[in-house]
Amino acid sequence: MHGKVIPISERRNSIVVALVGQPNVGKSTIYNSLTGSNQRIGNWPGKTVEIAWSRVKIDSEQIILVDLPGTYALSGFTEEEEVAVRFIVEEKPDVVVVITDVSALARNLYLLLQVLELTSRVVLIVNMLDEAERWGIKINLNELSEIFGIPVIGTIAIRGIGVKDILRVAVSVARFPPRPKKINYGELEDYIVRLEKLVRGIATNYPPRFFALQLIENYETLSPTLPEEIRARVSEIFEEIRARYRRDPRLVLASTRYKIIDDILLKILVKKRLVDKITEKLDMIFLRRGLDIIMSFTILFGAFYIAFTLGEILADIFSGILDNYLAAPISTWLQSIVASEWIRGLIVDGILGGIISTITFLPLIFVFTFTLSFIENLGVLARISLALDRMFSKFDMSGKAFFPIVTGLACNVVAVTTTRVLPSSKEKLRIMIASQFVQCPPRQVVIAIILGLLFSPLLASIIFILYIILGFILVLLISRILRIFEGAARREAPIELPPYRLPSMRVLTKISWSRSKIFIRRAGTMIVMANIVFWFLLNIPPGASPQNSLLGIIGGAIATILTPIGLGWREAVSLLAGLVAKEITLGVIEPLYGSLSIFASSITLASAIAFVTIYAYYMPCIATMSVIKTESGSWKTVIKAIIISTTVALVLGYASYFITKIIT
Repeated sequence: MHGKVIPISERRNSIVVALVGQPNVGKSTIYNSLTGSNQRIGNWPGKTVEIAWSRVKIDSEQIILVDLPGTYALSGFTEEEEVAVRFIVEEKPDVVVVITDVSALARNLYLLLQVLELTSRVVLIVNMLDEAERWGIKINLNELSEIFGIPVIGTIAIRGIGVKDILRVAVSVARFPPRPKKINYGELEDYIVRLEKLVRGIATNYPPRFFALQLIENYETLSPTLPEEIRARVSEIFEEIRARYRRDPRLVLASTRYKIIDDILLKILVKKRLVDKITEKLDMIFLRRGLDIIMSFTILFGAFYIAFTLGEILADIFSGILDNYLAAPISTWLQSIVASEWIRGLIVDGILGGIISTITFLPLIFVFTFTLSFIENLGVLARISLALDRMFSKFDMSGKAFFPIVTGLACNVVAVTTTRVLPSSKEKLRIMIASQFVQCPPRQVVIAIILGLLFSPLLASIIFILYIILGFILVLLISRILRIFEGAARREAPIELPPYRLPSMRVLTKISWSRSKIFIRRAGTMIVMANIVFWFLLNIPPGASPQNSLLGIIGGAIATILTPIGLGWREAVSLLAGLVAKEITLGVIEPLYGSLSIFASSITLASAIAFVTIYAYYMPCIATMSVIKTESGSWKTVIKAIIISTTVALVLGYASYFITKIIT
């Protein structure tokens, strides 16, 4: 199924229904209400944006329901837009369901106009009708259906009202396609028709009219695909539009579309109030200059502190249950049937240890995904993004980049998965790499314990805080430096401010559980394999001391880099062990030295500080590397993360060593 998200074998005897909508219109709520938790995830080759799909059945009809990424338009500017267009054009769903929010109908209908240029098999959903009543809006759905010539359904998705009708109407549209009315662009029509004639037969996958409109919207990207002669004639038409309207053709097309939408809204709406009073009053507080950043930090740190505390408690409970009721009984059982201690160690510490380590991540991933989804659906995430956008733009990042950065304080795996909120695929990859400099809790614990052995409590606390602050500074600096070599990653994207809404706990739970299962399925295998490999390296040849094991030999080779700063093979092995899980580092240092106190007294203060510095910023753990591979779809990004983080860690380690020697 090269290049296909849904295998041909799965499509057989099924109706494919694609859900399209802008962010915050309730698309995920509708999708999860209709499908439950049996979703699958697909990606286009080379794309990081995911497409979720599930099988459902209604009235004996087999339906494949596809949740396309939220997108403001189909202009091809973002990866989400490109993926949505490509799915509709190449996979040819039987029905496209466009979901709109009654509170932002003008903006949402812009997307509908573009979809109707791609396919006639369209169903329009007007969601959140309860808010229309609350705001004093009356909407004539029958008139809206008559204007576009397609079925229109009103829903209140969060309460399940009207949701079941979507699939039944979709089946009807698949069997008996409607004939939507042609969208007339008035004075622009002549230019559009001329462009249609020019491009007919060039972009064979696209309807000529859609491609002609795409040329107006995104000429810089699409013009290289045109033959030189055609490109020259297209440019002539654009110059005519500029001369007539004295504006960029893109702005002319956008304003024409909004004029069409305004005329439609005048026919179907009676609107007594423009803004929800609750949203208006809260935004007067939240969006006040200066107060917005303070509130953003307070809300985020408060929410993620609670999430981390709860996630850590659940992780400890999971770990205790698995150790006591799975690992311990299996270990005891193996002693009675397997004589070889080496094989028992492989099964219990290597295989089972890796499985337990993977499952222990589950509550943390679930809780943080739930927390982030709650903030987003509440309407707060967009406002935090707006508050931080101005400051982060100086470092070539959008305001939304703060979410993956701050979640790194809880888990670098969560930080990587949270990059999905970013508008630019290039920025996603960059933040995946840069966020590794934020210390996760296991690293924080190891750093705090070692500093506690070296300094007084007050001085240790100050130095610990400096390590955390430096981690955030490094994220900003690395992003800015990468811009020099790779170009700008930040992409200007509209930050929509949806009304404040209390999200559905049931839907958030489904989304979080689905994401958690995907993590276990994708990253779990690599974590288990890494644990087994590490165990083999430490136990081959059987009975060998740690220094003479394969791991010790590898550590000795790596130690040549560390020797100038007073570190040896034991520190190298401890750092290698941290790749499986960062907290393992302490568990390896202790037996290699006899105790942590002996470790602290066996090396100089400068060497100890160098070790802590390297540990604080060196390459991510196996679980994080696995998720970077999954989210980016490329080993190149993983390798880049390893090289950048390790290089920075070594440079800082050497610098801290010599600075400490000078000071002391």
